[in-house]
Amino acid sequence: MKAHMINLRRGAFYLTLALICCQLSISTGIAGESGQSSDTIKAGAGQSNARPIADKWAVLIGIDRFKDTHIPSLDYASKDAIDFGKFLVEKGHFAKDHVLVLTNENATRDKIRDAIGGTWLPSRAAKDDLVLIFASTHGSPKELDVGGENFLVAHDSDSRNLYVTGIRFSDLAPEVKERTGCDRVVLLLDACNSGAANVGGKGLIRTSNFDISSLAGEGQIVISSSAANQRSFESKRCTNGVFTRHLISALQKQGQNTTITEAFNYLKEQVENEVRFDRQLTQTPVMRSKWSGGELILVAVPTKPRQIEPIAAETTDAEAQAEDAYRRADQLFNEGKYSQSVELAMKAANAGHPGGQYLCGVFCNRGIGQAQDARAAAQWWQKSADQDFAAAQCWMGNLYRLGKGVPKNPVKAVEFYRKAADQGNAYGQYLLAMMYEQGTGVPLNRAEAYQWYQKAALQGEASAQSRVKYLRSQVDALNLEAKPVLPVIPNLAGDWLASYGAHYQIWQNGREYGWKFPHEEGRGVIADDGKTARCRWWGKNNGTDTATLEYDSSGMVVRIVGSNGVTLTRQ
Repeated sequence: MKAHMINLRRGAFYLTLALICCQLSISTGIAGESGQSSDTIKAGAGQSNARPIADKWAVLIGIDRFKDTHIPSLDYASKDAIDFGKFLVEKGHFAKDHVLVLTNENATRDKIRDAIGGTWLPSRAAKDDLVLIFASTHGSPKELDVGGENFLVAHDSDSRNLYVTGIRFSDLAPEVKERTGCDRVVLLLDACNSGAANVGGKGLIRTSNFDISSLAGEGQIVISSSAANQRSFESKRCTNGVFTRHLISALQKQGQNTTITEAFNYLKEQVENEVRFDRQLTQTPVMRSKWSGGELILVAVPTKPRQIEPIAAETTDAEAQAEDAYRRADQLFNEGKYSQSVELAMKAANAGHPGGQYLCGVFCNRGIGQAQDARAAAQWWQKSADQDFAAAQCWMGNLYRLGKGVPKNPVKAVEFYRKAADQGNAYGQYLLAMMYEQGTGVPLNRAEAYQWYQKAALQGEASAQSRVKYLRSQVDALNLEAKPVLPVIPNLAGDWLASYGAHYQIWQNGREYGWKFPHEEGRGVIADDGKTARCRWWGKNNGTDTATLEYDSSGMVVRIVGSNGVTLTRQ
């Protein structure tokens, strides 16, 4: 099974990701602001932050699967949180029950807010402690909010209403201070909002990153994985984000004596080198601070560690271990290392992880590591499908369609295909279209089949693209006009090359879109019929225009032709 048939395919918007973390112990020295262009650090006359760190706490958030089908999945976000948590416990002198890991379905908006300001941190952290918050997920750029706010995207966030369903970045540290009395917090923001439309990049839309100086309050350090005009990437060399991979190494560069400044300088160099070598692009981490007092040492031993009841932490740790086992099993499976994958998949499946259950179904169906058994495969896939794992829903549909492991039932097959299709899964959309085209399990309806094929084709499903091309030659039978069926809202987000040589990175929110250069900014609106778009720009140059949108046979916008003669071509 290919990885693209295991993972959910997501929609048009690419969201950014944030890592937030807090630093630990302090010696005398500096604390302040450094980055791509400045390294100024304010050594304080006020010594509130120079007192010893009594205890250390961490809330780690990792989300790579989202309930909203318009939010694309990530590869390593949950693993970033799990791996960073292991580092904190094994080498960072964090007590195991002082680290709370929230991943995917356990990282909803309410659960994150409860951990930070409800029942977890407020009942544990005290004034003389240090709090670390690490969030590896998408984060939204200010352009998507009328108030210009950046939001952390939770598992259940709605991309159309982040103000209500997201978590405002600027609230995180102040809420920790208000709810716990702890005034030492550090925010690490990894893979903010630019560049997700590139393979391996992370972000909601292609636009500039946000300025982290606005997020650094008193007693806080903020580290971003890239500068405001750059992208952040997941690594080609290992199963982590580039930033997280080198963050773990950097924080132990000088062992227990590694200061946050030393760690940042090493981190910055390593991230720049890897991205430049692997992608021929630039990614430069940036640090800002309003810290007063001495330098921080993240891995230092706390001076007054406290015991807590471990029940909640153990539960969360088990969930994190199941997630980690599934991710490693999935990777080994795609590498063809089946015997190693089976053991890890079974561990995740027995812990109730839907991805692990899905893989166990694959192994049973193929006879990998055991006798081939379609009935056993059906049992595992049913458990996974009950948790809305789209790939398992697709294969349960296949079993019912073919009568393997379960009684043949085309109607049940359609039910499972529709569940996957409604989640935005391209393979599920293709299978549902096939049932409509053949009249199997549903009344024959080639027009309906065409619509579902079209949705799958727009996500790159090759088989669906072939069927779209064939059915378009049968337009009379379909009673359709001889033109592409346009998406409800055309997708303009991405890289574009102008006819005069300039490169544009267009962001989009619904029918609104825009771009931003150092000396120019533009905004526009797509017409309801999807054929034209109006825009205006200001800055070094000012102007307005109405452009025509040109589509390819699959319904993808490939050219934007302005009435002023300028043409943008999708890259």
